[in-house]
Amino acid sequence: DQARAQVGLAEAQRSQAEAALATARVALEERSLRAPFAGRVLDLDVEVGEAIAATATPVVTLADVSGWQVATTNLTELQVVAVAPGDELTVEVDALPGRDLRGTVLRIANEPDLVRGDVTYVATIRLADADLGERERATLRPGMTAVVRGLLD
Repeated sequence: DQARAQVGLAEAQRSQAEAALATARVALEERSLRAPFAGRVLDLDVEVGEAIAATATPVVTLADVSGWQVATTNLTELQVVAVAPGDELTVEVDALPGRDLRGTVLRIANEPDLVRGDVTYVATIRLADADLGERERATLRPGMTAVVRGLLD
C-alpha cells in the first residue's frame, strides 16, 4: 500500500512538473520577439531581458537584404513621362567604386514629392541579384548613396 501511495504521489508530481513546464513554455513564447522574415537587424532599442510594453512603439528595425532596391529622389515631372516599369539601367553605389550594377525599374510613384521647388517622383529600381557577389552583399547597407544611370537615355 505504501509503495502504491508513493507511485501515486510520484505520478502527481510528474503531472505537476509537466504542467509547470507547459506554463513556462507559454511564458517564454509570450516574452519572445520573432521576426516575420529573415533579415539584418539595423537597430535594436531594447536590451536582452528588458521588459517591453505591448505598444505600437518599434523596438527593432529589421531589413530584408535578400534583394536590393534603390529609390531615386530626383526624377522630375518632365522626366517621369519617359520612364516605365521594366526599363533597364545601371546603378553605381558609392561604397562599391568602379562597380556597375544592372537594375530594372520596378515601379514609379504616382504621388509627387516637392524637392527644392521641383515636383519629383520616386522610381524604385531592383538591382540584379546576379551582379551581387558575397562581398557586395556584405558591404551594402540600407540608405547608401547610389547614382542611377540610363533612366533617360
